[in-house]
Amino acid sequence: MGCCASLKDDNAVLLSNETSDNVTCKSGDSSKNIHIKITDHNHYSVSGQGTMIGSCSLEADTAMWEVVIGKNPENVLIGVKRVPNKKNINLDNTLDEVTDSTASPSWSLANTDLKEGDVVGVYWDQTDLPMLTFTINGKSVPYSVTRIRPTVDIYPAVSVKQGSTCEVIFDGSKFIYPPKSNKFKMIICSTNLI
Repeated sequence: MGCCASLKDDNAVLLSNETSDNVTCKSGDSSKNIHIKITDHNHYSVSGQGTMIGSCSLEADTAMWEVVIGKNPENVLIGVKRVPNKKNINLDNTLDEVTDSTASPSWSLANTDLKEGDVVGVYWDQTDLPMLTFTINGKSVPYSVTRIRPTVDIYPAVSVKQGSTCEVIFDGSKFIYPPKSNKFKMIICSTNLI
């Protein structure tokens, strides 16, 4: 996943395997009741009430990120959320709360018991079905989301409520468990080259 080139001599180009921090997904918009803190490991510690989304949408064919479960695991929700208009975004609700028919849809891990310290891997795949799958501590879980259409304006998301906490890891060099397949890499934000 090289993005940078440098000249080694007049005829050869060396590509770097490192990704610029400028294009790595980070903590994005969140509820006014969410508290986000960067940890010593460059994870995003999330607490409070509501939803946090990543800084960029899932435009790549495949991507992954991890979430370390903290306090009150039953109140941590992990998945994706459609956010079509970031100017009027309201993230005060959690991923499982739908207040009316105009609310942006979301999809999250369900029917799975989580424990404090569990590491949930989230896998986005537009090249195959199911499109959204999860692992817990590196092992696949039976829950998945088969199809999300359209796939535009979809963001990584976590919700917390009632004293729950979690840490979100977007940086691939900080992943605790290796991806379940080589096709999955960290989320890279699209950039305008012009």
